[in-house]
Amino acid sequence: MKKLLPHIIYIPIIAFFIFYAYIKASEAEKQTQLAFAQSELAQKNEEDARKQATIADEQAAEARKQERRAAEAYVELEACKSKK
Repeated sequence: MKKLLPHIIYIPIIAFFIFYAYIKASEAEKQTQLAFAQSELAQKNEEDARKQATIADEQAAEARKQERRAAEAYVELEACKSKK
């Protein structure tokens, strides 16, 4: 019995470490799932940012066109004023 007692004590210790490892593996799985979800969200946000940048570029080009038209109209107005 004396020789058996230390071995009996090892059983709960081993069980504790197995249970602890199971808990840590479960937490790691949750963290992995969270990381994948955040990665997908980051990719979606990147895609949205690219779309917004494209829209901003298009709006800037349209603004430059409008600015040129306004400058041309101003030149024509000045030409008309000078003819009077």
